[in-house]
Amino acid sequence: MNIQEATPIELTEQERSALEAMIRSPKTEHGIVERAQIVLLAAAGRSTRSIADELATWPGRLSRWRTRFARERLGGLPDLSAAHAATVQLSMPAVVALGGVAFLAEPLSLRLLGSRLIKSTIR
Repeated sequence: MNIQEATPIELTEQERSALEAMIRSPKTEHGIVERAQIVLLAAAGRSTRSIADELATWPGRLSRWRTRFARERLGGLPDLSAAHAATVQLSMPAVVALGGVAFLAEPLSLRLLGSRLIKSTIR
């Protein structure tokens, strides 16, 4: 059996602070909290198996999120697959960052948000 070495995780202070804030916030989705815990424990040098035991999950799942975080950083924590298309809740600073476009009358899926941004930038 070939055992791969775990993907190493090194965090900046800003990433560590953001992950810790995600874990503390009562408004953070459970899946995001769990992924933030995985990343923080991995950054502390814990093995995949010991993290899996502590969080009562399977090592393959941990490996996937470690690898994804190493590749995409904080932006990789949400599950953005089509099967799990989340409704986006944007704060006022996010609206301003998007050019102040006021189209938030209804909940937006990530796919719909992307299509509206593309349309607004083409005009």
